[in-house]
Amino acid sequence: MTKFDALPGYYKFIFLYFEPISEIGPFVTSFMWGPSWFYNELVPPTGPPPDSMDPRATIAVWQLTICYLLMCIMTSLGYRAVRDTLSNNPAGQEKLMGVFLGSLALADVTQ
Repeated sequence: MTKFDALPGYYKFIFLYFEPISEIGPFVTSFMWGPSWFYNELVPPTGPPPDSMDPRATIAVWQLTICYLLMCIMTSLGYRAVRDTLSNNPAGQEKLMGVFLGSLALADVTQ
């Protein structure tokens, strides 16, 4: 197995396995139950859920689910690419992982 010094132990499990699985969830559920179900999960209800959604809201929900898919791909493939290509360079792994995790942290703080 390739060494991944930048993400040891628990962090390796969280960022290589748990996070991509949790990010693919919204994408899959939007296809299974439709964008209106996902929208009703995101927006607090003020009454009974509407039968149909505004087309603009539908597009926004699909864009959000595509962003979840993009994050899943970035974390699962990007982290593995760092691990595999820089397996003998822990300093390089840390620099690239810092960029990945810094961009995710910036997105979390601004949301």
